[in-house]
Amino acid sequence: MKATMKDVARRAGVSVSTVSHVINQTRFVNGDTTERVQKAIKDLHYQPNDLARSLRVRSTKTIGMVVADLNNDHFLEIIRACENNANRYGYNTILCNTQEDPKKEKMYLQLLLQKQIDGIILAPTCQNRSFIRNILDTNLPLVFIDRYMKDMETCYVGVDSYSSSRDATKRILDLGYRRIDMPYALRSLWPVDDRIRGFQDALREYGIPEENSALIEFEDYEDKTQTVERFETFYKDRPLPELLFVAGNKLTLAAVHFLHKRGVDIPEETAVAGFGSFKWNEDFTPHLSMVETPVFEMGLQAVDLLMERIEMGVQENKTVLLPTKFACYLPEKKN
Repeated sequence: MKATMKDVARRAGVSVSTVSHVINQTRFVNGDTTERVQKAIKDLHYQPNDLARSLRVRSTKTIGMVVADLNNDHFLEIIRACENNANRYGYNTILCNTQEDPKKEKMYLQLLLQKQIDGIILAPTCQNRSFIRNILDTNLPLVFIDRYMKDMETCYVGVDSYSSSRDATKRILDLGYRRIDMPYALRSLWPVDDRIRGFQDALREYGIPEENSALIEFEDYEDKTQTVERFETFYKDRPLPELLFVAGNKLTLAAVHFLHKRGVDIPEETAVAGFGSFKWNEDFTPHLSMVETPVFEMGLQAVDLLMERIEMGVQENKTVLLPTKFACYLPEKKN
């Protein structure tokens, strides 16, 4: 396995930042310490990467924020909170929108490193594992928000998607619903996978037969026309369920559009529940049932954690899971 800067620091008995200063000659390090670091580099055959060399020399009072979808209210609230809180700390924010594209994500992260920003808040596509691991090896402060990547040693702010999904499914089952389908997209993202697993585990716990539910995969949720066509194709020869429990907020809108196009009474014929907090939900009659995520608070907390690392040098990897609320407006199902 290729040695990392952390491996060198551990072998030499120094901090990662000290190793970086020896490699980049960005700060004086005494002779004995320098010799230990250089010996560890030689012993481990460590090859410094370009990211390590780009480690900042001075503070720019700027952080980078990389999100997945600026057309999504969910991320707009996160951005608003992060920018407001960063300003209170005296930092500016550079905003990057990946549109769920791993290539764009990598490009923007490279750009931010070239700008020598002081830290990054990232809602990852979960595809650029080795590149992001290299960033963490440089000791640049980075906080995951909304989504996380397993086996990455850094901070994360989000919610317990598994428990939120399982508990909401149980509530739905307690109301008498038995034929429930779950549309989803981007299962490669851990929160989506957690929602699916929570849903399935609740069904098993209640003894619901597998044939009573279906998972409906969508490759993309951006094109509403294609999404509605996918619903139409799936339900062409299959009866509609009693409820669609949708694993994403924008996909929830597509599900509602599909049912309206079919002339289906929501929620009497087919009900809809989903994940996310929508300002437009108050205009729906009745309101859609949603597992509401405290996205604004997520943004505030992510900046606080990032500033702990930037301003105070805190190295502890903290995970903050904020509580969700299932705002349920579903009628009781009379079977």
